[in-house]
Amino acid sequence: SRNTLYLLTTTHEFRRADLSAMTLSGPLIANVESFAQSDRSTVTYTTLTSEAKQRSVGYLTSGAAKPRVARTYTDETAAPAWFRTGTYYGQDYTVTAHGTTIEILRGDVPSSDATATPQSVQVAKYDCPSNVTYVDFSPVLDRFVVARCGNDVATYDLETRQLARATIPADQGKSVQWIDSFHWSSTASGSFDFYDFDGTKRQTVASGVSVLPATL
Repeated sequence: SRNTLYLLTTTHEFRRADLSAMTLSGPLIANVESFAQSDRSTVTYTTLTSEAKQRSVGYLTSGAAKPRVARTYTDETAAPAWFRTGTYYGQDYTVTAHGTTIEILRGDVPSSDATATPQSVQVAKYDCPSNVTYVDFSPVLDRFVVARCGNDVATYDLETRQLARATIPADQGKSVQWIDSFHWSSTASGSFDFYDFDGTKRQTVASGVSVLPATL
């Protein structure tokens, strides 16, 4: 909301600020590497690797007393780990990514401090040719799960249950820039390229452009 701000401190503490009251919460989650706001009430996060070579992904819902750990990984290489939540036609979905593997589940996403164990079923599981550098649901509808793996883009359609793959110009594995709910773009090649949701039908709208975000 206009009065609530989530922030990550330089000591990797996730906190919430109330701008109207000018107050700052204590650490809500510790040892956080990154976070994202899936909707107005849900924040997903990834932790740093601990001394025990473990890291976790999970979520925190607004008003909850504590976060919920969705997955814990043990590895020496600190492979990239991601977790996101979405809702498509009244169904809750989660997507986790670790290293090169992506898994999509359908099931309830309860409050993060709920005592009940969430029940879910696997929708899809697939691998990318390299480590996942970004994964999220498409905006507004949450219909597509899009992952970046280097120059490769993998798009899973929750409606048709189909996986599409495409290759786009190198841009250091940055996130896919959505133009609307069904199209995304890239300026990495020095041109403004326009794609369908699955990476097909690439069209160059303008050339000689700066490598900066674009909007429609």
